[in-house]
Amino acid sequence: MSSDNLHRTQTVSDLETGTSEAIRRHAYRHVLAAKSISQRILHFERITPDQLSCIAEATGAFFYVFPGLASITTFVLNTQKELRATAYGSFFQIFFAFTVGSFIALFVRILSLGHMYPAITIASAMWRDFPWKTVPRYILSQILGATVAGLLVVVIYWNQIRALKEAMLAANQPLVSPLGPAGIFLSLPGTSRNFTAIWLPVHGVLIWTAIEATVIVGITYGAMVWGFAPATTVKDFARYIARSVDQRIFATLFLCGGTFSYRLYFWVAILVHFPVVLFAAATWELFLRERFEKKLRTGTKKMVREDELGGRTSSEHVGFIRTVS
Repeated sequence: MSSDNLHRTQTVSDLETGTSEAIRRHAYRHVLAAKSISQRILHFERITPDQLSCIAEATGAFFYVFPGLASITTFVLNTQKELRATAYGSFFQIFFAFTVGSFIALFVRILSLGHMYPAITIASAMWRDFPWKTVPRYILSQILGATVAGLLVVVIYWNQIRALKEAMLAANQPLVSPLGPAGIFLSLPGTSRNFTAIWLPVHGVLIWTAIEATVIVGITYGAMVWGFAPATTVKDFARYIARSVDQRIFATLFLCGGTFSYRLYFWVAILVHFPVVLFAAATWELFLRERFEKKLRTGTKKMVREDELGGRTSSEHVGFIRTVS
């Protein structure tokens, strides 16, 4: 074999056939050996998309619950102090905390659908072809995320929560009340309130309508807290069942009993919650969705047609006017 042919054998394994012949007299190429893949990376790549989506759901539930729960904690812990709760929080602050938590939480939609809400998961399976086999995993993930958020709040504020518990016991006040230590973790109605607001499907229609719009969903959650919490003394309107179940268990273990039997509100919230959200989703899917999508398609076609003609165009469905050069 000639020296020229020997030179070609050094490039033929590095470059494609034909390319090596073209550059064999003009350039030399050396391909570095690829780094070995670690076992940790191989193990991570074995995680299926379903597992990643469950992790995302748990993360989203955590970020939704934690800011609002922390805000409720500061509000309740300071109601007995001289400066009163207004120096540390208010219903507006709680509204803002849940809204911001929703904004942050819904960014997990990159990996999951961003339900973070058991009733929304079930409604998605009924109306949007979400696989039923994934529903239990999503709901358990949502409960897990809310559980971790509750545990973190307990760890951070445990000394203050215990002091409030001892003070209320000394004053012969009930621990299971909206402004008691159990009220930090639970959705509890006031003694003079009724359960009328829990039947309202308004929030379900709004959330289902704007499920693709992160900002609107966050504002919807916050608006329900803002509008109905003062009337019902329920900080998060008892809508977040993933937070309600596990944190009633917290209150039973760490504070007192009676968290499940207080005015039977836990059972009312669960039994009413799912039908209300499913009714809201059905209202949207059966009566509103087709007209909304038709209007959206018409507006999109109008904007595209005007763009093709050039000049000044306006798009009413997104609310802006722009000039095409």
